[in-house]
Amino acid sequence: MATEMYHTWNQITEKRESQKFSSTSVVLKVHPQKIENDTEYIFNLSSQHPSDKKTDGFSLPGSEASRRSSIQKLKAFCRLYINDKKVSETKKYPVAWPSFEV
Repeated sequence: MATEMYHTWNQITEKRESQKFSSTSVVLKVHPQKIENDTEYIFNLSSQHPSDKKTDGFSLPGSEASRRSSIQKLKAFCRLYINDKKVSETKKYPVAWPSFEV
């Protein structure tokens, strides 16, 4: 499973390099460890704020800028139902970019 995860991460990395920007806050550092005739992987997952510019210094594509703007306008709330009866509801809070936390 680790090998498949590493392969998928490499595909994401290639995509980021070709489009010259990251659309997520996830950063993965992979440390392959040779053990006898096999390789094990140690994964360090972290986050960083995606840049507002492409790696070549140019502006983000309009579609990505629009997507980020739309996310920042989203609000979420929760309703609590007990026995099919609504007993409480939170206020609406904005979805935080880039963590998508509320």
